[in-house]
Amino acid sequence: MKCFVFIVMLMNMIFVTQNAMADAHHEIKKQHASHHAVSKKINTASVDINHATTDELITLKGLGSKKAAAIIAYRKAHGDFQSVNDLAKVHGIGAKAVARLIAKNSGRILVNKQQNMG
Repeated sequence: MKCFVFIVMLMNMIFVTQNAMADAHHEIKKQHASHHAVSKKINTASVDINHATTDELITLKGLGSKKAAAIIAYRKAHGDFQSVNDLAKVHGIGAKAVARLIAKNSGRILVNKQQNMG
């Protein structure tokens, strides 16, 4: 009889644990979906590379904080970019990387608040 009670209690604990894990998993999925939706909103705004902050630059797909910092440092040392392709002059960013940035961020990269891809 004690064995039977023990098994029932053990099964109940397993059931409760599984439900708690399922609830936690559902909550994580919900938070991920919410975060993804916010990211999409952020990733649609235009970014003027001559005035953008690091936080604004990293919203561009394919651009992380190190490259964003390099863009800002280059901009401070050499002045404004004349075109998006001038990003290739920044240390760590080449012509291929610029082409990828343009492709991944169609219409989002601006120079002096005007779209200038050349």
